[in-house]
Amino acid sequence: MFMTILFAFMLGTLFSSSTLAVSLSLILLFMGTTITVFLAKYDFAKFIWFANDLTQFLPGTAPIIPDLSLNFAIVVNIVYAIIFLAVSFTYFTRRDVTA
Repeated sequence: MFMTILFAFMLGTLFSSSTLAVSLSLILLFMGTTITVFLAKYDFAKFIWFANDLTQFLPGTAPIIPDLSLNFAIVVNIVYAIIFLAVSFTYFTRRDVTA
């Protein structure tokens, strides 16, 4: 969920439209598990940020991709958070605010 918030923040910064940012984020939030299930047969699927949702590591739940560990998911989420925040910061500082 935190990654979805960061993704919405990044989209809101890039497109200057909160409607677009919220809409795309909600669509990806609801479709993320489905996308991960379809891509689970490929090796790169464990690097998709939908597949690294930390709620799947709660007791009584199984990860969508069986090879995932909690430490790997945390590292992938940190990398995506850094990327999303870096893109947002870079674009925000370069934007002309006076227009």
